[in-house]
Amino acid sequence: MGRKWRFLPSYWYRGNKLMNYVCFTRDWWIDNFTDGWPNNLEPFGAGEKTTRAKFETEQEAKEFAINWNKTHDAGRYSNKCEFESI
Repeated sequence: MGRKWRFLPSYWYRGNKLMNYVCFTRDWWIDNFTDGWPNNLEPFGAGEKTTRAKFETEQEAKEFAINWNKTHDAGRYSNKCEFESI
């Protein structure tokens, strides 16, 4: 049996370092004017993710997400930055 190689997409790397965490934003609420939701907002936790940055360590990703949320207004739809491991 030979060794099985798994090639990773180039966007997972910065230089020669593998990026292990991705920071993204998404909306937590969506407009719904017909079903009687409070403030006409329905929960939308599966909103589309918009990638903001990739990091090597969890600490870097956490700091980026915290800073993003401090410097950007979440707005009506509660658009916030999160991170996850790749």
